[in-house]
Amino acid sequence: MISTLSYGILTLSLLLSILCASNFSAAEERKEGEIPYTISLHVDQVMLDVSVLESGGRFVSGLEATDFKVFEDERLQEIVYFASKDVPVTIGLVIDNSGSMRSKRPEIITAAMSFINASNPNDEIFVIHFNERVRFGLQDPASFASDPLLLRSALYRMTADGKTALYDAISQAVQHLTTGKCDRKALVVVSDGGDNASRRDLPEVLRLIQSTHAAVYTLTVYDPNNKDQNPKVLRRLSKISGGESFFPKELKQVGPICQTIATDIRNQYLLAYRPTNSKRDGSFRHLRVAVESPKKKKLAVRTREGYVAPLDLESEACQASP
Repeated sequence: MISTLSYGILTLSLLLSILCASNFSAAEERKEGEIPYTISLHVDQVMLDVSVLESGGRFVSGLEATDFKVFEDERLQEIVYFASKDVPVTIGLVIDNSGSMRSKRPEIITAAMSFINASNPNDEIFVIHFNERVRFGLQDPASFASDPLLLRSALYRMTADGKTALYDAISQAVQHLTTGKCDRKALVVVSDGGDNASRRDLPEVLRLIQSTHAAVYTLTVYDPNNKDQNPKVLRRLSKISGGESFFPKELKQVGPICQTIATDIRNQYLLAYRPTNSKRDGSFRHLRVAVESPKKKKLAVRTREGYVAPLDLESEACQASP
């Protein structure tokens, strides 16, 4: 007999299959340029944010779907959706408020506000503060905001003190991203990369990021007196997710960098494809995006390194049966 747990999982699997089938049909009926707000629900599709830059770091606009090639484990994939518009994004601002950041706090808040003001006005944003504990900045922890005044209050809602639980903060932020309504997701993490208080470890955080669609931008605020800082961690988090890492030498550079991050997010291309490898085995799939345009040469392409394929819920249900 099937246990109650197995029956529930099988029922959930069936519902997900029905939802994904209906979502895909609706996506194919959309007119070109419309925003695919449900595409991230498709367990049989992979969505990619892709940044394309010329030499000198200028963003390249005007590219077409035919200019892109997507490879999964070096196998060419068929692009089923392409968009190049500035669309709303769900964004988490993850701010280090440990004791080592106390003296930098005014500049960081100002920089975070410059990011908010440079972002799409329809973005939904939340703020997470962390020291040895993780706290949401908005009064309602489940909410998001677009109003700069609300977000400014959220940025001020904590006092810098204590140790650093960086991995716990990023984990909670990634999980909260999934509750947002926008398909495109991004995190902006401001820290020195040190961690001396988390329950989670780095491999766990890396795996979590690889299992979700979120670009992670990191900004390392260097402190020569902080023995726990580890900027290599922040660089790694950005690289695997298709984001970018920044290492300002002076605090006055933090504001312009935050504006650069906002510009990057607003200038990305959105691609989606259905993997030729349809196995739901939880394996890691390596990704590569190539861009070839007769009008542009020497283009740099940035996207996430890969993703973790979903596990088959029915297989899990069988394993759960007594």
